[in-house]
Amino acid sequence: MAERERLFATTPEGIIEGLAKIAYAADLGGNVYRIAIGTDAPGSWVMTKIASLGCDAVTTCTPNRKFMFGPDVVEDNGVYVLLLGSGDREKPLRSYSAALSVSNRFYMMVDKPAEATWLSAEATRCDGSSLLCNSSLLAITSTATPSATDLAATERLGRELVNEPAGGALTPREIEVLRLVASGKTNKGIADALAISEKTVARHLSNIFVKLDLPSRAAATAYAFQHRLV
Repeated sequence: MAERERLFATTPEGIIEGLAKIAYAADLGGNVYRIAIGTDAPGSWVMTKIASLGCDAVTTCTPNRKFMFGPDVVEDNGVYVLLLGSGDREKPLRSYSAALSVSNRFYMMVDKPAEATWLSAEATRCDGSSLLCNSSLLAITSTATPSATDLAATERLGRELVNEPAGGALTPREIEVLRLVASGKTNKGIADALAISEKTVARHLSNIFVKLDLPSRAAATAYAFQHRLV
């Protein structure tokens, strides 16, 4: 029950498929896992539990939601969006009360494998666990048109999940630059870390200052800390 993200390279002859670098798996306990593959042998792959959705709280319950299949995965600049739904194909009979007593759901969630601590903030919502839980996600429970308040809540939660600052729609690369600025790196240090030119770093910084209405690197650093980007 896993879905793998694969590397692709474009050549004059077309698109050549490369090696898998990330996989996602789900289990019958309602959990979701990230499997870091990289270039290592299977014995060195690292599996990390990133979501606990089987119960309404981060605990065990009977019966629980089950994931019968791995998630569909879409990647955008290091941000992974996972789509999956729960169900019970083992015993789908109406006479099996446990299957009927579970509130099954369709989930969409975000993961950022490159950031080892990005789920840390979820501990306040998920009983001290640094992973996604049902309290991390905004429920869509009816077919009614969302109100302005609903949409505002969705936007705030979405920004938190992708670590996008609430003050402006920074691109993933601009967020990386802002984090490195906050860590004290110079333009050259940022260029080396991201394998880009110093000119490109300067352009990203200019965009950050304009989008967030910030006057200096010191102000950008303060902003990054205030918005839990570092």
